[in-house]
Amino acid sequence: MLGFKEQIRKNNHSLFLSIVRPVTFYLSDYQKTFRFSLADGLIESPCDPLDCDVELSSEALHYCFTHLWGWSTLRINSRLQAPKGRNARFKRFVMLGHVAQLNNFGIYMGWNRAFLRFGVNYLREKIRDRYITSNNI
Repeated sequence: MLGFKEQIRKNNHSLFLSIVRPVTFYLSDYQKTFRFSLADGLIESPCDPLDCDVELSSEALHYCFTHLWGWSTLRINSRLQAPKGRNARFKRFVMLGHVAQLNNFGIYMGWNRAFLRFGVNYLREKIRDRYITSNNI
């Protein structure tokens, strides 16, 4: 069985994966910080916990790496914390979770019909929402 990193890299085109930034985690039960990238995997990376993208337990992170749906489950059950005032950094965690969730649905980032259809629908929805918001509709 492939590990999380290998599975994501195998199923998705490297061009699309290049937009997925490394994510830093503060594991509250270990009181240590780690960095995950699709290039290097999970490695201990000493930094200030307040500079991490997300705080969670090692059990919760293990669930994410074991199950592709784990990222969405974790966001729903609120077993994580985003550092205050760091929404831009939390989006790195969200982006990695989106890739895993798409893969869980059988949609892979690449030059295939399913992913391109997903991308077009996503952009259409974002443009429509922005139009509605900016025109107070």
